[in-house]
Amino acid sequence: MGLPLLSIAKAGASLYAAKEATGVLGFDDWLGAVARIAPKLLTRMHSRDRAFGDDMVALARSRVPQDTGRLFNGIDLVEIDDETLEFRASAVHEDRPNSQEDYAHFVEFGTAGGVRGQSRLVAAESAFFAGSNAPPSYSRKSLRTHPGTPPQPFFYNSAEEVLAKRGVDLDDAVASGLADVG
Repeated sequence: MGLPLLSIAKAGASLYAAKEATGVLGFDDWLGAVARIAPKLLTRMHSRDRAFGDDMVALARSRVPQDTGRLFNGIDLVEIDDETLEFRASAVHEDRPNSQEDYAHFVEFGTAGGVRGQSRLVAAESAFFAGSNAPPSYSRKSLRTHPGTPPQPFFYNSAEEVLAKRGVDLDDAVASGLADVG
């Protein structure tokens, strides 16, 4: 059973439009064009990714509440290797005894109130990450009476906002790369 005539016509029109836009006639030509575009595109995107990462840091820092400046200064962009940048936020009260817990997620998500000496279920930090096999919560006894704190989102909303802009920019970079080769 053959393809419907309309499907063949659509495929042909798409191939013709691609040929006209890129000037690529055959696979070897296409592969050569990709080989010419790829290094330029990678270089552009790495510098753009760095700029977008810097934008994430600036936006998150503009949104984070400031008390001591630990969390503000703990928001940064780290280059892991030539291809990987990591946007992170971290703050630890190093001046408090037995307190090495990073409190950035408490600011982002807020905390529940508690009464000194009473146990309550607490969401495990690892439960926020996909693929985690950790239990979603554990029991914790409150060390002091605390009314809880509301969430003050600064991290994920900043990342999502900048990544949305990056998606649009990526489309522009591909079009620009094709124009350079054309």
